[in-house]
Amino acid sequence: MSCIDNAKEWCPNSDTQIISEQTIISPISLKLCCIEIAEIMSKPQLKQDRGKLICSRLDVLLTKSVGTLEPSALTLLGKDNKAFKNTQNRLKLANIIATEARLLIDKKLAGEAKEIAFKSIDKWLNTITLQPSQEPSTQRAKKAFAKAVEAGMMGKTAIGYKWLYHNGSKASLSYFLVQVYNPDGSKVTPFKALEHLFSVTRLDSASNKAFVEVKSPQKWRGKIDELLKEL
Repeated sequence: MSCIDNAKEWCPNSDTQIISEQTIISPISLKLCCIEIAEIMSKPQLKQDRGKLICSRLDVLLTKSVGTLEPSALTLLGKDNKAFKNTQNRLKLANIIATEARLLIDKKLAGEAKEIAFKSIDKWLNTITLQPSQEPSTQRAKKAFAKAVEAGMMGKTAIGYKWLYHNGSKASLSYFLVQVYNPDGSKVTPFKALEHLFSVTRLDSASNKAFVEVKSPQKWRGKIDELLKEL
């Protein structure tokens, strides 16, 4: 009935009964995230980037939690074949993460450090919307995404898209997105919303690597440029 030999190897199969709309945050993942936040606050050299780093850690935790499949206890014992699917409502999960993170951080930090961490959590929560993984809004983006899916450079998922081109590298994804949303450099690429759409983090940093930290254009740019040249 079940495709498992032990918990680490569990995976759903065609007979698995999926029970949807749970709102569960892994306690282990949450604890590790809060430990990382406490470490960020403890390092003076990270002072200028604390807010961004904390938001990045929370983004990763949220991305891992959205739509996650977890087997039931009986499934892990080979006596059942059910899995719980976490909700795809990012705002609902983000509120849970923020609440639980504050409780854990309250025990780990004090004084100004705790205040800064709490403000960063609040700022992060304010960036989450009810439908962050909506389809791209511009006509150019809609055409570009459709062409990229058709070309096999990216695929649709239950909550957005997955970048496949160049082994799924974020540098090539960020290059593609900048060429789609800001080809002439006169606009702002909405990296934060696009990170949600593609379930990735730090696209802004990847963009620097794709455009700034290179001595000559990468070979993989050619296929992207060719795809977009007629838009």
